[in-house]
Amino acid sequence: MQTIHLEEGKTTMQKGCFTYEQYISGMTLEEIGRELGLPPARLMNGGWVVFALKLPLFDQFDCGGWAEFSTDNFMKKSALTKNEVWNRMAYEKTYKNRRLPVSILDAKAGHMQQMATRKLVKLVPVLMHNDTYKYPSGGKAPQIIVYQELRCQVLKFLQAGSGERFRMW
Repeated sequence: MQTIHLEEGKTTMQKGCFTYEQYISGMTLEEIGRELGLPPARLMNGGWVVFALKLPLFDQFDCGGWAEFSTDNFMKKSALTKNEVWNRMAYEKTYKNRRLPVSILDAKAGHMQQMATRKLVKLVPVLMHNDTYKYPSGGKAPQIIVYQELRCQVLKFLQAGSGERFRMW
């Protein structure tokens, strides 16, 4: 299995799913994994919490909804680039009559406002993603899908089974 190695205090470039610090603060690695909808197998070697030092621009992210619905539900392979891209129709179908009382543009504008005052964080498991992992439903943590790598600071390594809780400064 491929692994990632980061060091506390150092910087790293990250993209993918981010959330706000308040949704994972005070949790153990396993609790964070459940909240974010990560497979327990990805967390068995631990993970790092990183904090975005630079925020994405409006066109560098999409709404990822809430962790209760995996972002895989509304990502699809682009025929042109072969990369995964956000599928607006699948997103709207997932959230229709659930939690989408505003337009997607308004939701993104709301995230831009929140990012200015809240800490944008990401859990980076030691074990890299592979297609064999099944992502369970998570909690109510909002997810922001960032496409452009952001400069992040590595805040904390959480060891699996340690019971240690993540706390921001």
